[in-house]
Amino acid sequence: MVQFVQFAAQYNKSYSTLEHHLARFETFHENLNKINEVNEKDLGFKLGINKFSDLTESEFLETYSSKAAHPMLTDRPHKDFEGSPLGRTDGDREHARSLGYDLNNYVWLDSQKKCLSIDWASAGKVGFP
Repeated sequence: MVQFVQFAAQYNKSYSTLEHHLARFETFHENLNKINEVNEKDLGFKLGINKFSDLTESEFLETYSSKAAHPMLTDRPHKDFEGSPLGRTDGDREHARSLGYDLNNYVWLDSQKKCLSIDWASAGKVGFP
């Protein structure tokens, strides 16, 4: 409970009702347990509490992410996704599939035609005041 009070004070969190406060406390507590579980594995990095620690994963993703911004959340993953030497694992692929993404149904972005430069003003996409 003390860590939640410190978290709320540090990040200026306030909740409109007791029910909302209790729900955020519960989410914070679940996230803190996940943080501790990962940190106990000594993976070469440590997780910590931040301003998002009272959000569920789905709330965070709905609020702060874009499918286009992360290869795990798009049906157009980076070319290195399947069978990559860059660290993608079977667990990553299973997680993406569990979210409903078909990893075999996409167009490789690096196989598309590319334009080296675009004059956005001539294209009528931007204007000058």
